[in-house]
Amino acid sequence: MSCVTGTLPGGVRYVVLDASDKGCGACHNQVLYVFCGRRLSQTIPADDPRVTAVAGGFRVLQPVRVNSKVSCYPSHAYALGYLWKGATFVSHRRGTVKVQ
Repeated sequence: MSCVTGTLPGGVRYVVLDASDKGCGACHNQVLYVFCGRRLSQTIPADDPRVTAVAGGFRVLQPVRVNSKVSCYPSHAYALGYLWKGATFVSHRRGTVKVQ
């Protein structure tokens, strides 16, 4: 489990937690839990996500799964940003990036 935090307009703190199921392959089946203050704001399905804080929200990288590659070591990832829109985080800016 990992945690990313940030501050929304008005000084409200937000926390993004990722949680996985148990068992083999569980690292690929995760859910992001987004808390604003002490309230669960939303849940976001994710696949082996890496979350980072950005101005006004957060960014999620999820691996591109290619059948001929080992799934635990992807070379590219889908990038999806989430920005705060007054009551919830809204997805924006989809794209693919090279994984270092």
